[in-house]
Amino acid sequence: MKSYKIELAPNKFYTVDGELNLILPDGKVISKEDMLEIADQYKGANRIYKPFALLFWTDVKNGQYKNWIS
Repeated sequence: MKSYKIELAPNKFYTVDGELNLILPDGKVISKEDMLEIADQYKGANRIYKPFALLFWTDVKNGQYKNWIS
């Protein structure tokens, strides 16, 4: 299973694991099902209004992780 990370600050990462669960910097895990529900609530909203974690998760889900690599 591949894992994807984006650094927010030194030693603070958002991670999306191979099952598409989001792992927050504090270690809390948000399941794929919960993330799909959150994404549905923001459906149709401009990216500027979506939470950072949702943008990252959505891009990883859609194969756009390369957009987060600097």
